[in-house]
Amino acid sequence: MLRPVTVLVTIMFATSCGAPAVPGSDYTWADGASQFFEAHCVRCHDASHSGGDYSRYEDVREDAVAMRCGLAVDELDGCEPPLPDPMSFPTGPRPPEDEVDQVLEWIEDGLPR
Repeated sequence: MLRPVTVLVTIMFATSCGAPAVPGSDYTWADGASQFFEAHCVRCHDASHSGGDYSRYEDVREDAVAMRCGLAVDELDGCEPPLPDPMSFPTGPRPPEDEVDQVLEWIEDGLPR
């Protein structure tokens, strides 16, 4: 008969080996998100913009809920329809979807710094 501790350790080992990393877990403000905002948002959302300076983590964090809804292509929980046209981006083409998805995951992960 297996002891409960042995079973617990076996389960923990089995579920952690080869398990994929949590999406977005290595994506932080310093290691990716700030570059996204610099490339795609700061042109309009800079220090002169009353809606926030998106080169600053604090301003991005403050606007995160609205930003999440503005970047989403699909309806997300907590977002009021109508969502903005996902293909319209005031400064040019919409950022690549993989980059947008990373930022959305970063927001969902709590905006790690």
